[in-house]
Amino acid sequence: MVKIDEPGEIIEEIPFSEELVLGENLQQDGATDAGQANSEIDDEREASLDREQTTVDAGTQNLMWPERDELWRTMPMCFQFSFGKKTTIMIDCFEICIECPSNLLARAQMFSSYKHRNTVKVLIGITPQGSVCFTSKAWGGRTSDKYLTESCGFLNNLKPGDLVLADRGFTISESVAFCQAQLGTPAFTKGKNQLDPFDVERTRGIAKVQIHVERVIGVLRQKYTILQSTLPLDYLTCSNNAADCPLIDRMIRVCSALTNLCPSVVPFE
Repeated sequence: MVKIDEPGEIIEEIPFSEELVLGENLQQDGATDAGQANSEIDDEREASLDREQTTVDAGTQNLMWPERDELWRTMPMCFQFSFGKKTTIMIDCFEICIECPSNLLARAQMFSSYKHRNTVKVLIGITPQGSVCFTSKAWGGRTSDKYLTESCGFLNNLKPGDLVLADRGFTISESVAFCQAQLGTPAFTKGKNQLDPFDVERTRGIAKVQIHVERVIGVLRQKYTILQSTLPLDYLTCSNNAADCPLIDRMIRVCSALTNLCPSVVPFE
């Protein structure tokens, strides 16, 4: 190979073997640049996953079980009038529609007799101040409220003397009693001609404050309309960066944590 600076003037003659070496060096440099580009893409992907996991962790940390001193100091008057300062948490379940799975067993486990559709059910816990302090993992819509409450780890947070308010469907008085806590539910009229005056007043007090759970769930659905739509089955699977936490569970936690940043639906006075 001949290198020419000006017409008719030969400056340097490069052997053919050195030309091959230069070509190989150029190929190596190109491969190095491609490897660096792929490495940068992988780093950006890992950083994105880390940011996503950090968001999930932040959402989980914001769903904190309240301390009893804080509850007593900021207890709304509607709770103090009916139950004093004993109330710790109000619980209820809500359902989210999901696509119909092809597996017949999974379809049967997700079919809700209440919604008459395939759903997932989530237990949610609300403090008397109106903030979300507990959300369970998503269960099949066929799961009963009692089984879900006893199996999702909710009872592990109870302390002796706590008062849990719930609807009639939560027949968990024995399980709550094992934790030395109390369960407050509306009185049953089955087998009775009429309720005692004490049961009437207690049921009326529970109904006044239990409506706040429905209001918080309504705010959660209105602010994040994805909870109103029919979710794909992919939301029930676990991604690589969160092996034990499906996307739907992380989504509910983050939405609940963001709801806690909004003004409370429970008036203090």
